[in-house]
Amino acid sequence: MPIVSLDVFSAVASRKDKPFDYLIIGGGTSGLVIANRLAQHDSNVIVGVIEAGSYYPPGTSDFIDVPGLFGHSLGDSSLNWAVETEPVQGAHNRKVMIARGRGLGGSTLINFMTHTRPAKGEYDALESTFKNQGWNWDSLLECMKKGEHFIVQKEDVPTGSFVHSRDLSFHGTQGPIVYSNPPRWPPHSTTVDSIGQPTLNLPELGMEMMGKHGIPENPSPTNGNIIGYAKPFMAIDPTSGNRSSAASGYLEPILETAVNLYVLTDALVTRVLFDRLRNGLPKAVGIELRVEGLDKLVEIRNVRCDIILAAGALQTPVILESSGIGDPEILKQCGIECVVGLPGVGNNLQNHPAVHVAVEVDSKFPSLDMMFDPVEKEKQEKLYREKKEGLLATGLGFGVCFVPLHDISRISKTSSKEFIAKLKDETEKYIDLMHLSKEVRQGYDKQYQLQLDQLNDPDQAHIEFLIIPGELEHPDFTGKRRTMTFSAIITHPFSRGSIHHHLNGSKIDGGFLSHPADRTLFLNALVCIIRFFRTEPLKNAIKTWIYPIDLSTIDVDEALRDTDDNVELRNQLERILDEHISKNMVAMFHPVGTAAMMAREEGGVVDEELKVYGVEGLRVADLSVLPLVRSLFNFYLTKNAVHEHRFSPQHVAGHTVSVAFAIGEKVCF
Repeated sequence: MPIVSLDVFSAVASRKDKPFDYLIIGGGTSGLVIANRLAQHDSNVIVGVIEAGSYYPPGTSDFIDVPGLFGHSLGDSSLNWAVETEPVQGAHNRKVMIARGRGLGGSTLINFMTHTRPAKGEYDALESTFKNQGWNWDSLLECMKKGEHFIVQKEDVPTGSFVHSRDLSFHGTQGPIVYSNPPRWPPHSTTVDSIGQPTLNLPELGMEMMGKHGIPENPSPTNGNIIGYAKPFMAIDPTSGNRSSAASGYLEPILETAVNLYVLTDALVTRVLFDRLRNGLPKAVGIELRVEGLDKLVEIRNVRCDIILAAGALQTPVILESSGIGDPEILKQCGIECVVGLPGVGNNLQNHPAVHVAVEVDSKFPSLDMMFDPVEKEKQEKLYREKKEGLLATGLGFGVCFVPLHDISRISKTSSKEFIAKLKDETEKYIDLMHLSKEVRQGYDKQYQLQLDQLNDPDQAHIEFLIIPGELEHPDFTGKRRTMTFSAIITHPFSRGSIHHHLNGSKIDGGFLSHPADRTLFLNALVCIIRFFRTEPLKNAIKTWIYPIDLSTIDVDEALRDTDDNVELRNQLERILDEHISKNMVAMFHPVGTAAMMAREEGGVVDEELKVYGVEGLRVADLSVLPLVRSLFNFYLTKNAVHEHRFSPQHVAGHTVSVAFAIGEKVCF
């Protein structure tokens, strides 16, 4: 069995004839892809994986396996690292939690299992803008298809259910990760039933309201065109009814047969070790790690080919800096000898911020709140056990919608031209305040120029909306209330943060809301959400505002009128929304960019082959290599709800996970 003790792992490293050829740091999403492909490709290649978390075999944790219980895992410290940022100035100096999966499988153990992809142009920009040869839509689509096992279920899906078309030309059918249209909850229903009444399916009703505001339905949102609304595919195996993760797809099928794969769990890598080659370049030859239960550091050496960092965007840069790779000034402050000066390490941190708006709806609408009712809970558990159907089999029958800036401005009755016109000056001032190195500044300039160009592109989404049949922040544990949430997510935030090694540990500057454009985007997106809620027939289903609660103190319909006689009321609405953003903005599970795949003179850390500049035998293969965060989504629970194990969905869904799988596949393609 590949999962071994430290003694066995160390013994393999010490062998003279067959030590490790490859050592993968991080047994998460991309790490397990690489481990599987390397081990399966050549039985003579010895592959090692080191994971800081544990291994959870099938059946060990319902929080992992059962799709409808995914929110519970976020409150389990054995499954979620739950890292916190430094206080965020634009968010009332709150520390913002970022969930990260802990264990073999990484964040695929705890995410929302949703399968979405960025727009074609976002992938193509990796090659055309950032000059990474071979990183484009066509090549990455093949990598994504290679990892997919898409199952077409024989299910009658009525018109109006907003389910993806089943075009297999954009999906794989032989890969390790199972994707499907799981049984829907509530069951499929058309937008208007046979007697002319609105559907009782809240996400479908919400998407219909979007349609009334001119947003199109998107029957094929994974084909490179993401604009519009749909219900997404899910990483759920319809045969077992369980989550499909990196562990279940890439590791477990080869546990008994891969004699050349060795996996060490509960071991945290602290730094990479180097020898000097004859040409003077440092060569990565091993790592230093800390094992749970031991009071000393352990060295693993003699790696013959590559050490591959796949520890994620929040850990990979810390390992690099601890190893002497990073900004020389930061390394000097920490007392670390500089091996290679790469000032881009740890900078350029990006993540998707989100804000929720929730209402109470008429009790006739099914919602997630029903799971707090003991009778309904028992009914759903029985349905899952016996038929793999119901709420627990689907996770969340929600809707996803990607919207370009033009439509956000049209619906919110704001000017996209004015927004874009002042954005360039705002961005120049914003970058100046960061006091960046010349190289990193040059890379930021290129990124922001691309983002500015994309604002006029109708094929690029700038806001993602989620329509959720439930409430995320303050669930009613009686199960009597029925609720609905619209979430707004900025897909291409202008704010930047960083993560760096410090003497007393790493520090994360999330950077959320630090660029004024992000707050403006949120304000306009929240106005759109309020307009969706105030559109019939959804308007008639709403009983009261849950949050922001202060919306109950004003005449919302009057505030939405664009006339000269209600300026003060409109300003009051803006103040309510602005305060709501500061108090309740949360982070998604999508940190990227901290070891960017860009030119070295632009603050890049790795080249198009994912090799770290200035060293031999060291690569990075996780989401830290993406220069820009992509149009994907995930779901978040409030920190308090996580700590209280509330049954609520958390920031876990649309997924940078599809890109993470693709990165792993591309390394070995």
